[in-house]
Amino acid sequence: MEIMISFALGFFLNEGRILFKIFGKNLDYIKNKVIMQELGFSYFLLCIFLNFSKGFLPIVIFSQNNTDIHNAFLACSILFGVYLGSKPVKTEGSELVALIGIISGCILESIQIFAAILISLLLILKNFKISLTIAMVYYLIVIFQINIFLFIIVIIILVNYAIYNVALFSSHINTMKEKIIFLLIKGVRGCYESILYSITKFFKKSF
Repeated sequence: MEIMISFALGFFLNEGRILFKIFGKNLDYIKNKVIMQELGFSYFLLCIFLNFSKGFLPIVIFSQNNTDIHNAFLACSILFGVYLGSKPVKTEGSELVALIGIISGCILESIQIFAAILISLLLILKNFKISLTIAMVYYLIVIFQINIFLFIIVIIILVNYAIYNVALFSSHINTMKEKIIFLLIKGVRGCYESILYSITKFFKKSF
């Protein structure tokens, strides 16, 4: 029952699902960052709070069975719900926030330290995703000492997130390469036409 409730929280309380109902299929072509900018910073904070709560509340509420394996099963059910509930929209970091909520539920005293690290990184880097990923390293060290099963889950999620972002970055690089090649070809063609025109004009004047 606890597993099903945790999955339901991750699946139904999902900003991807809510946004898809608002924007429809157009959401496939709108980046999450653009939506955040359009709807405002308050919506951005609401999404963070929603995703954090999905991970935090089940762990705290069902703490009477607070064993390592039990917490790992709860974490898996929440994260499966987050991934499946966001389709066809990409999660774009919401799984990391839910994961932080899960770990915070297991280690309540670590929230203040993590928040301080995250806020400091945000002020320095001014990028939420990068700051969140780096701050997760702190939680990795803590969770490795507390719950090895949850540590493995965290590693899997981070690797999956990294692979997705590398693939996304690679596609941007390929697009940039195509644009550069197109501009180079256009430039070379323009130079060739200019030279040809100058030669033709020269011969016309000569003869």
